[in-house]
Amino acid sequence: MQGFVKSSEIRYSGYEKAAVLLAELGSASERLLQALDLSDLEKNKLSKAMRSLGHYNANDMEHVKREQAVLNEALLYGARKNILSKKPVVPAEARDKNKEMWQTVKNEPDKVANLLKVWLEEEKSGK
Repeated sequence: MQGFVKSSEIRYSGYEKAAVLLAELGSASERLLQALDLSDLEKNKLSKAMRSLGHYNANDMEHVKREQAVLNEALLYGARKNILSKKPVVPAEARDKNKEMWQTVKNEPDKVANLLKVWLEEEKSGK
């Protein structure tokens, strides 16, 4: 997958990264899921990854690191493809200031769905 950026120290599977981003996006994730047009098997794998995340705990540094790594990777990918903000991932308390990314998700979910497709394809190819 050309243009894909590895940014996290810990390696997360494509399904894990997609699950984290979808969980972060909340209700906006429904439009992304529609744009992905996943097979039943892919839907099941993604659902399993989402369940395995458990409840997000902002006091758990592993949860915070995972979320920040995924958001940073999403923003780097989006910046390289000129579809998302080039702003760095901001701390949780200032996250609502990065509305450009959320607007892109809301208004052009198919573009952000391409990121999730890259992660899921990575999973298939075993990278």
